[in-house]
Amino acid sequence: WDWKLMWHHGLAIIGFLTPILLGKGVFVLVLALFLGESSNFPMHVRALLKFYYLKHTKIYELFDIMYFLIYIFARGVISPYYSVFALLSKSIPMFTKITFAAQVFLSFYFIYQMLCFLKKKKKEYIERRSKGISLHWFSINPKISELDYTKKKSKANIF
Repeated sequence: WDWKLMWHHGLAIIGFLTPILLGKGVFVLVLALFLGESSNFPMHVRALLKFYYLKHTKIYELFDIMYFLIYIFARGVISPYYSVFALLSKSIPMFTKITFAAQVFLSFYFIYQMLCFLKKKKKEYIERRSKGISLHWFSINPKISELDYTKKKSKANIF
């Protein structure tokens, strides 16, 4: 956990409670939940795979890329589109509008980080390909330890 995720979840809780308590803007709440949680399945699968030391497998790569792409599409394309309607609507409480907009901007920050991760993944793929080392689906290829990127210690994070 870090300040960005605490801010994100705090905004979400407050933003979701406001329409429920006021009885207005519940459609935005449901839409925000759908868009915000659409990438959770691949996110949790990849976390489980990492927990079981399967980070350097094809199945992990598949769920990693799925997570990033779903997140980027749902929160970077669809969410801003609907946030314009939410911000212009008179039936949605102002506080919900503010939290919804703040979540969209925070999502853009996370998307920027994800794009950096995808760029890094591309470099990893190029290194694997140049050294003729492939990933296995459900086990670690012993040759993975020969790759430069597996020797580096990376900072743990939610992504």
